[in-house]
Amino acid sequence: MSENHQHIDDSLEKNKPSSPVTTQILILRIEKMDCPTEESLIRHKLEGMQGVESLDFNLIQRKLTIRHQLQDSEPIIVAVTSLGMEPVVESAFLSSIIWIARLKKR
Repeated sequence: MSENHQHIDDSLEKNKPSSPVTTQILILRIEKMDCPTEESLIRHKLEGMQGVESLDFNLIQRKLTIRHQLQDSEPIIVAVTSLGMEPVVESAFLSSIIWIARLKKR
């Protein structure tokens, strides 16, 4: 094996995560979220939160889908509640993605 190939192989080994990356999906129903003003307030509160990957707002159905990598979704619920809103958990589930699956998709 040439030095270049060995270097590439070593870099792959060094960069692979030691465990699967787990993304959780939390769907909240928020009755008071019915216009862009509430969306903006919630977005501002959650976008800077460590572990939050993405936010998907559906103002018509008053639903917020949050993809995150937090151990517990409680900090998200507390953050939304601190805005004077009353989030109700509609569903929460895990989506595990193993690093090898990501490499195969490339």
